[in-house]
Amino acid sequence: MSDGKFIRKIIMKNLLYRMAASWGLAVLAGSAVIVLLAACGGTGAAPSHDNTKLQQTLQIMLQDFVKSDDVMTGASIYVIAPHLDLEWGTAIGVTERGGSVPLTPEHPTYISSVTKSFVAAAILRLHEEDRIDIEAPITRYLREDHLQILKDGGYDVDQITVRHLLMHTSGLADFFYTKTFDQMAPKLMSGELVHLFTLEEQLRMAMEDKSYGKPGEVYHYSDTGYILLGAMLEKITGKSMAAATRELVDYDNLGLKNTWWAVLEPRPVGVLPRAHQYYGDYDSYNNDPPFDLYGGGGMISTPEDMARFFQALFKGGVYAKEDTLDLMLTTLKDKGPKPEDFNGRTTPDYYGLGIFRGQAGDIMTYGHGGWWGAYGFYVPSLDIAIGVTTTRQEYSKTIEGFSSTLLEKIQAACRPLSAKSPSDP
Repeated sequence: MSDGKFIRKIIMKNLLYRMAASWGLAVLAGSAVIVLLAACGGTGAAPSHDNTKLQQTLQIMLQDFVKSDDVMTGASIYVIAPHLDLEWGTAIGVTERGGSVPLTPEHPTYISSVTKSFVAAAILRLHEEDRIDIEAPITRYLREDHLQILKDGGYDVDQITVRHLLMHTSGLADFFYTKTFDQMAPKLMSGELVHLFTLEEQLRMAMEDKSYGKPGEVYHYSDTGYILLGAMLEKITGKSMAAATRELVDYDNLGLKNTWWAVLEPRPVGVLPRAHQYYGDYDSYNNDPPFDLYGGGGMISTPEDMARFFQALFKGGVYAKEDTLDLMLTTLKDKGPKPEDFNGRTTPDYYGLGIFRGQAGDIMTYGHGGWWGAYGFYVPSLDIAIGVTTTRQEYSKTIEGFSSTLLEKIQAACRPLSAKSPSDP
């Protein structure tokens, strides 16, 4: 197989991954954690003051996980579990292939589509401040040149609402699926071509493909909608989308010291260089600047910061009003297209406004996954937040393998704990 065809195959697999894994990533791993923690006593427990065994188990889990894969260079995890008296992170491996620098939980990585949860939170903060109405058409909040690109592409911009963008029900085609991107992909992935896409360029690329359907009638995961949300942040606040998100989500208040937007912001002072992430032979450093920069991706963070962010969403650290979280968690199953509208595909009825909902029995998990092997989620009933990064992107071997190992190892570690599971907040 030629290099070009191989790269295009990678891209297509990745695109499918972003749609399938983005709504299943946190669900898959989160469900495993929920099941095992609930089975081993849940949380509400009197705190276990000696978590040495649990920490050792997680350490061994990561070690076995990394060693089981010949090309995996490392993985890290951070757990915030007040009811288990545990806040702790660990990492195994090195920061790059052939390197000798040990990977730590403090090493940031691209978090790709986890960015969408941050963008959605920023938009909903504007909603709280009555600066945006999510039920209003996007014509109110986008620049005329951006709207004109959509009109030229055949879209009725008056029928697309902010909510449609947030829930991936706008019908907007995804620029990653286009012929232009497909032709550029081999050189981008290999590092032969270094290209900083503009937001307008990506919008025009998306116009090459036909709409996925009428607004509100079909769900289709699309980064195009989120780059428009990023553009809205800029137009409404008069700041870059990075600065607007930082201010609206209030990174400083949440203690997000290791989170920033690639290209749009400098690396914070004192933060370690990001670790390399791989897909096959391809290195994330070859994609610098990243091609998912605007709204749909582009952020860099650590497992700890992701865990803190998702915990803060539920613990009053982000939103000023309680009903804003309820709004964010309103999923397609609650409000949106019916299952029969999805053309035979599995209905992702657990997607809310920039966040995925998973379920294991009666227990819910909320979070988001990212293409480069990062994900974060929160379990309200157990008050547990978890962030994970891996240095190998491949979905089947990293996430499924990690989840099954997590299930086995933590279940064993939790057996000594006994607890009464608290109710959902």
